[in-house]
This record gives sequence, structure tokens and C-alpha cells, in this order.
Amino acid sequence: MKKLIAAVLLVLFLAGNVEAGMRCQGGFVHQGSSKAEVLQKCGEPLMVDGTIISNIQVWTYNEGGIYRYLHFRGHKLDRIEDGNLVR
Repeated sequence: MKKLIAAVLLVLFLAGNVEAGMRCQGGFVHQGSSKAEVLQKCGEPLMVDGTIISNIQVWTYNEGGIYRYLHFRGHKLDRIEDGNLVR
């Protein structure tokens, strides 16, 4: 039982930097939002990493001093992480 609790706590700790959504000045974006919707609600990102060829991009936003990394697969938002600017 102690091992199970430890495993659950470890998973929760490791997943702690993944967000379900992000509030922007224009509204709320979440997993499944399109790039167009994110641009409309959040504006231009500070930085875009990735290539169109790989079909994966990471857009960086600064929300109140916290950096948010929006991971896109194709044209859909796959996940949101928070953290430091240096990756």
C-alpha cells in the first residue's frame, strides 16, 4: 500500500507542470483549441519553436511572470506546460 501511495504521489508531482488550460485577455484556451483560436484569444507568442515539417510546434507566452509553453500537434493544442524560459 505504501508503494502505491508513493507511486501516485510521484505521478502527481511529475505531472504538476502540465496545465489543462490557460486564460488570456481574449478568453480561455485549452487542449484541442486551434492555432487560430489561440492567436485570436492570446495574441502573438513571444517565441515559436519547431517546424511545420515536423508538425509539432511550441509557442511561448508570458502570463503574469509565468512562462507558458503551448504544444501544438498540427493545428491543435496538445498540452500546456508552465516553467522557466530556459528550456
